[in-house]
Amino acid sequence: MADQIENRIDRIERVVEQLATAMVMLAQNQAELTKDVKEAVRGIAELRESQKHTDENLGVLIKMMDEWIRGNPRNGRGGDPTSPANG
Repeated sequence: MADQIENRIDRIERVVEQLATAMVMLAQNQAELTKDVKEAVRGIAELRESQKHTDENLGVLIKMMDEWIRGNPRNGRGGDPTSPANG
């Protein structure tokens, strides 16, 4: 009977060691994952800011081209065909 108890205690100790090892690995993986998520969030914020600038620049370009097209007499939409600037 004492041998059975000793064997059970040995098995329980091995399982506890395995669980402790798994917990350490889990904590390390969680820390690494948290770091990666923070980096991803920073990257997304940078992309969002970059996209905002791209949208603003595109809006300016569209406005410039619209004004240029409307002021160009060759396209039949406006401008003074006798102006020296349109020669």
